[in-house]
Amino acid sequence: MGGIDNSEQQYSLRWNDFHASILSSFRHLRDEEDFVDVTLACDGCSFTAHKVVLSACSPYFRSLLKANPCQHPIVILRDVREQDMEALLRFMYNGEVHIGQEQLTDFLKTAQTLQVRGLAEVPTKDHQKLLPNTNSLPWPASNEAPTPVNDSPLSPPPPKRSRSSEQHTPLAHPP
Repeated sequence: MGGIDNSEQQYSLRWNDFHASILSSFRHLRDEEDFVDVTLACDGCSFTAHKVVLSACSPYFRSLLKANPCQHPIVILRDVREQDMEALLRFMYNGEVHIGQEQLTDFLKTAQTLQVRGLAEVPTKDHQKLLPNTNSLPWPASNEAPTPVNDSPLSPPPPKRSRSSEQHTPLAHPP
């Protein structure tokens, strides 16, 4: 019935440089902007990234992106400096980053706010149903003004929008 027969000999196949290869592949995907599916906007600039990488590296991004399942969301990060976001993305894609002493405090503060694993204390349960206590604003694809989201844990989820308007929906976030 499709199960493994215990009498059949099993072979272990291993990709010896799996971790290095995957890391290199993600770097290449970001450098070439292949398959990017989220835009992060801050400090007058924008960065493209992959939802799967952001979600793997940050419970904050995972919760935000799960709560707003758009095809290509635009996340507006208020009070996040361009140089800090660029460095955080380098860290998330490369596993390391070089930061000058003058930038270190702000960089680590931003990493803590965005709950970036490896740089900040991150809640052990990243299966949270609710976003961290923020003032995130969903921004419809039209030119309407953003409307605040009620952060109360008792509020019902917002109604889902049709697929056509979900393709590029900005989400505002003041950390």
